[in-house]
Amino acid sequence: LCTLSLFPPEHFNGNCIQCNTPYCKNAKLFSAVNQMTSFKCNIERTQLESDVKTAVFRIIQESLTNVLKHANAQKVKISFMRSHNYYMVDVIDNGVGFSLDHMSIGNRFGILGMRERAQNIGAEFMISSNPGKGTRVALKVKILESVSKA
Repeated sequence: LCTLSLFPPEHFNGNCIQCNTPYCKNAKLFSAVNQMTSFKCNIERTQLESDVKTAVFRIIQESLTNVLKHANAQKVKISFMRSHNYYMVDVIDNGVGFSLDHMSIGNRFGILGMRERAQNIGAEFMISSNPGKGTRVALKVKILESVSKA
């Protein structure tokens, strides 16, 4: 899935490829992410609806933005895997982590936005983090019956 390539949603073609296009290489915000990110994907093609692809992309994008702004991470792992009737997305960093209970209101908007996007597409959204132990953002997207048989 091209979300792993950090393409904007209008550039999705359903392939599991890494970022090596001029668009991505010139994207200043994600140039640092490309140097510290590893990708894992067991999906060759997806048949997600456009709004679902966009939501997944935006959640990954927000996760990586948070890594760059707050995590002070050296490594980020992004996985997009199929497991039975679900697509599983994980963004895991080895950064400074944080306490979900002690976040200031101003720092919650990105997480709230990710949670809302997930709810809008019927996906499960989870975030876990602890000070000194990094952060994991996970998304579980149900594959529609008509898509899973295709």
